Amino acid sequence: MIILYIVVFLYGIVVGSFLNVCILRIPQHESIVTERSHCMSCGYQLKWYDMFPLFSYMFLRGRCRKCGAHVSVQYPIVEGCNGILWVVTWVMLGVSADTFLVCLLMSALLVLSVIDWRTYEIPFGLNVFIGILGVVRLICHPDNLSEYAIGFFAVSIPLLIILLLTKGQGMGGGDVK
Repeated sequence: MIILYIVVFLYGIVVGSFLNVCILRIPQHESIVTERSHCMSCGYQLKWYDMFPLFSYMFLRGRCRKCGAHVSVQYPIVEGCNGILWVVTWVMLGVSADTFLVCLLMSALLVLSVIDWRTYEIPFGLNVFIGILGVVRLICHPDNLSEYAIGFFAVSIPLLIILLLTKGQGMGGGDVK
């Protein structure tokens, strides 16, 4: 069983590395798939051996291989958090389609949280992705429709009221969505 959790953690940190790309590029409206990873200081295009999640940061001591500029500690934190979230999800839910959906949801919420923390904005595409995950879950568990409807209204309506009463000062529109 421990081997499974190690494998899940490794997949989680690999996805976490991609999440860092999303966190940096989505707010800048840059491509998350076509542009190669590079040093933010000197532009050095990272090689495959520069991008091992967690390990490259440790081996390079948090610095660019080319120019020696400091690399943000955000990279290993996001990678490690995603790996841990995935393992906790697998421990709690076991092997199922729900586990896969929840792992994707955890990753999306991690990206959403960091982007929101840095920019005070929630990209619409993340809301769409989370909505798609919700629809897939609903398709997998149609017998729980009433619970989903109650949850939707119990959360969204109070948040909408706060948004309207505070005229956007107490909460942003992304929180309501």
